[in-house]
Amino acid sequence: MGSPLEQRWAKLEGRLDLQLDSLSLLRENRTCWIYAARAAGEAVVVKQYKPQARALCAREARAHRVYTQLCDAVPGLLPSEIRGINEETGSLCLTFIEGELMSEVLRKRGDDTGEQRRCRAALERVGELLAHLRARTSSDRPPAPFLEEYLVHTSRSLERTPVLGALFAGYEASARSLYEELGAAGEPTSLSHGDLVFANLILDGAQVGLIDFANANPESHPLDDVYNLEVTCANLLHLSARFRADLAQALRSRLDLSGSDARTHRFYWEYHKRRWLHLQLGSGWIHRARAVTVLPRLLRSSAAPWAPGVHAVAMA
Repeated sequence: MGSPLEQRWAKLEGRLDLQLDSLSLLRENRTCWIYAARAAGEAVVVKQYKPQARALCAREARAHRVYTQLCDAVPGLLPSEIRGINEETGSLCLTFIEGELMSEVLRKRGDDTGEQRRCRAALERVGELLAHLRARTSSDRPPAPFLEEYLVHTSRSLERTPVLGALFAGYEASARSLYEELGAAGEPTSLSHGDLVFANLILDGAQVGLIDFANANPESHPLDDVYNLEVTCANLLHLSARFRADLAQALRSRLDLSGSDARTHRFYWEYHKRRWLHLQLGSGWIHRARAVTVLPRLLRSSAAPWAPGVHAVAMA
């Protein structure tokens, strides 16, 4: 019969119609198992989605194909190819992007001026990618219902937070009105990465690659990714306020957001602000302590920092 890993190895080879030279588990999360592997001498990543999340396999593959196509249009992007896919079983094999996670670069060497320049330049390329995604995938479809569902979920969770819940009174009701306003704004929707954080960016010299398109949303907006990174930058408290602001600005610098409606800005700002608080307050004590530290500032920031007519929220 072999070990559990050997049994999984054989199943994946059959599902992907691909011979794997090696296979080792990297990590398991709520939706899938992620493996490091080699196929035909090439480093690959294999993802096996769990039964309840198999639909994410096709979503990730579709978004990944668009990303790969746009790598030719944006100099300095690291490509990755699909080597095998079985949507029915939720199995996906992608070529591995060599390099170092930007989150690790910022954690270990975030005070180095050379690394700061490299990270800013990389985010400019990512901003250019977002502009191309907008142009390539824009449609008149309404915003995805998932956006409302998840905002309601995080808002309800915050309202029920022990001790601190009273600070979030009315969040669930406002979540529904925010989504209604997003639809009323009537902006075209387009593909977003859906989880644009530094742990999903890989640096290799002057090049940058994006990974993990499992949360990609074809009925979203560039502001989905902009405010995700904005909130992340604002709360990297080990970095200087100036550098955090520079990182967020680098991403925005290649995007024309001047025509975006204030209601669209407000939705995605609240969406990612509440998402971040929900994840931090639901994690270990270090994450909860970080959330409590920045909570007064986040609660004061009711207006999206880059909405028309609004001055940016300070990251200090």
